[in-house]
Amino acid sequence: MPPRRVITPPPLVELCVTELMNYLRRELMLCSQVRHYQHNSLLLRRRGIDADSLVAELRDHLDCLPPALSEMVRQQITNKLLSSSKPMAIDKGLLVGMLDIVLNIEVKTLEFGDSQFRCNSQIWPLVLKKCTGLQRFALVSNMFTPDKISDVQPFLISLASNCPLLTELILKDSVQGPLTLAAIGKSCHLLRTLDVTGSQISCSDLVYLCVQSPPTVVSDKYLDSAYEQEFNPLCQTLEMLLLGNTRVRARGAAFILRVFPNLTSLGNFVFTASALKRLYGPKTRPWPGHKLKHAFYRGPSDVKLKVLANCCPELESLFVGSEVPRRVGFHNFMAFKMLRRLALEQIECEDIMAWLRHTPNLVQLHISSPGVDVGIVGQCCPLLGKLTVTEDPSRTVTIPNSETPIYSKLQELKMVCVISLDCGALFFTSAPKLRSIEIIRIRKLSDAVLSSWLRRNSLQFLEVLMLRHVELTKRSVDMLLERCPNLTRLGEVASWDVRSWECRRLMDWVAQENYVLELVPYPSRTPATIRELLTDKWDYWESDEDTDGQP
Repeated sequence: MPPRRVITPPPLVELCVTELMNYLRRELMLCSQVRHYQHNSLLLRRRGIDADSLVAELRDHLDCLPPALSEMVRQQITNKLLSSSKPMAIDKGLLVGMLDIVLNIEVKTLEFGDSQFRCNSQIWPLVLKKCTGLQRFALVSNMFTPDKISDVQPFLISLASNCPLLTELILKDSVQGPLTLAAIGKSCHLLRTLDVTGSQISCSDLVYLCVQSPPTVVSDKYLDSAYEQEFNPLCQTLEMLLLGNTRVRARGAAFILRVFPNLTSLGNFVFTASALKRLYGPKTRPWPGHKLKHAFYRGPSDVKLKVLANCCPELESLFVGSEVPRRVGFHNFMAFKMLRRLALEQIECEDIMAWLRHTPNLVQLHISSPGVDVGIVGQCCPLLGKLTVTEDPSRTVTIPNSETPIYSKLQELKMVCVISLDCGALFFTSAPKLRSIEIIRIRKLSDAVLSSWLRRNSLQFLEVLMLRHVELTKRSVDMLLERCPNLTRLGEVASWDVRSWECRRLMDWVAQENYVLELVPYPSRTPATIRELLTDKWDYWESDEDTDGQP
């Protein structure tokens, strides 16, 4: 049976931080009342009580903590305030007041992930004044509307100047023009990660990030002669510069690859191969000292794929895709000995099989091409831990002749497509370590078939099982609950052959027995493309048309 809920008290640290936050909230509400009456109350004036002195006294309570404890308490309260901004946004003055008390040089991380902050301009001055010891600052995508992006640029410029210890700067969709990049390059000497994905920057703007004394007006042609300039210290420390979905093209990327010797990733940037081709030509030897570990390419050019193969022998993650189905000679990619994560989109299945035979070390694989034989995939990738398929695979499955197990290390399976009974049998009977299964539909799956599968492989580690449009009845539900002791999520039972009253009764029984089980009765939205399926690290953007002469 599924595990039962265990009532465990929260950790002592969590209780203490929560109690301190409640205390600060009550005291700040009192201070707001004092501020409202202090000019009209004779008693308050005679006793010299005013709101500012009370707030200063609250700050003194936190200042008396030891340094290590103070840093922990302030950081945890800050994280809670920023993550719970929606319920507290009813009174924005209260949120600003608590941040005014908590924030200081000991706070190392600020992550603004809520649109509530875009309208609250009182928070930005507090950050600039108090958080001079920041090491990580993050703004998520679409935090600012297009007409408000220019208003936040002065804040970002001041932030870079006031926080020289920054090592991670996440500014998705937030940077506009060269002035912000110039401030980052001039002041952030320890920066390792700079994410400007979706920002309004061009090739010429990158000069201001790198060059110490750039000219007033920079054109794209200046990039070809800027290598002899004196560069900012940031060029030696930066390891990740994420440029996806910007106006930067091959010329700017080539400049960046040459100026930043320790760069490991340009993010989901479609012009990486074009930049390497621009630097070294189509027939190049491996790049000495090259450190790129992530590459992204979507296009029809075989030449650029050869450039990736020749220049990037140390790649660990790679995306290769096309807008239309295409053939690719994967014999050119045998140099990728370090590849661990691979995503393929609109590539002919014959070429996929040919390449996978040379990538035995893959741990993550995303396939968005029809007709793939999942049996051969399992034989070619014995270390695979996560598999995602978004197009219907081959109905027939090739079983290995030897007794070598396949998919023995697979833990996550996501198939946003319809698969045959043979495909389903391969995974349900050959993958003993599966923890998560999400499949749109398995043709002709019945209670008897599922029972035979579970007799061969009990799925002891299974935690999530999401199936849609199958012929399973409540007998299969009972069988899964009995044989999968770690099951915590099951669905979507409304698309099974389960009556509505049976589903309601089952949900009531789960609630009454206090099981840790989430029943999903209604079909949920399923991502349609590989770009919606991939994790943050694999959050690929729509490709732009290549403009360097060859697509």
